Amino acid sequence: FAGADIRNIQLDINLKNRIAGLNFSSSMENSSVRLNGDVDISSNVIKLLLDTLDLNYNGFRLINKQRTEIDYARNDINFKNFVLGRDSAQLIIKGTLSKYYNQNLNISFINFKGRDIVTTLLQLKVESAPDANISCNTDISGTFTNPIIKFSLNFDNVSYKNNNFGSFTGGFNYLNKNLAFDFKFLSQQLNPNDAALKINGNLPIDLAFLGANERINNNSPVDFKMTADNFNLGAFGDMLPLIKRLSGALKANLEITGSFNDLKPNGFIEMSNVLFVAENNNIEYNAELKATILNQNLNLENLVLQNIPGEKDGGKITGNGTAVLNGCKLVSSDLNINGDVKVLN
Repeated sequence: FAGADIRNIQLDINLKNRIAGLNFSSSMENSSVRLNGDVDISSNVIKLLLDTLDLNYNGFRLINKQRTEIDYARNDINFKNFVLGRDSAQLIIKGTLSKYYNQNLNISFINFKGRDIVTTLLQLKVESAPDANISCNTDISGTFTNPIIKFSLNFDNVSYKNNNFGSFTGGFNYLNKNLAFDFKFLSQQLNPNDAALKINGNLPIDLAFLGANERINNNSPVDFKMTADNFNLGAFGDMLPLIKRLSGALKANLEITGSFNDLKPNGFIEMSNVLFVAENNNIEYNAELKATILNQNLNLENLVLQNIPGEKDGGKITGNGTAVLNGCKLVSSDLNINGDVKVLN
């Protein structure tokens, strides 16, 4: 069920006076886990006391710097001392997770490095990896069937190839099967008076840990809004699929209302001075896009995809036209796409 071969399993247990000495290690492809400590079963509360908790995936290693203690009593798990570190970064879990009573759990990630994460977990090359100082915090209360979740996230000093793009910050609150989210990209250089990119809204989602009949309510109201004011697309670095070395500007005011069964998009999106390299052929392209959506009618005012100047045998594709939408699906179209571009060297 793990989806990969589990190798080098080692387990050593010594039981004395209802305290079990535990020594466990195992590896699976590019991951490994190592535990060393005691399991105290001498009372009604089972205590897991680990002198060593070592988790490793693709070289991203988290290890406890002090003794880890997790208690289990009937249907409650109490994280009394759970701190995993990686250099100056820390993962901290504290509080209680309860099956039948209210939760009181806090999970925090402090001072993680974006470049470290994407070069290990996502296996991007160092020169292609964006960077940021990453911290997030999650508070969980309520019950298993009706949890209350507050989540905050901060990507500070987002940079790519020695260019600083600003900070990405925000979070979400979950209550009564509704996820209210609000995220902003702030850049003093691009837009000192307001956020360069805003994403906010409400989604009807059931995040119950237990007893959820359907995760997504297709008939409840949806509210999604994205606004952008010359947002620098280079902030994404090489994280988007199929392309690398992305740059350009994004302007947008796009809102989606209705329900998941009947989505109603309205607004505009405009991308200018876009440059990117296609991963499959390593050819650089320039692109532009301007489109508006109003009352299920899409108006493609301008579409350009072309090889950069100086590319031998390069070309250009242009497009415009209209289309009718049903939600976010294309029903009919009258689009004019003409030209050609070089796709093979």
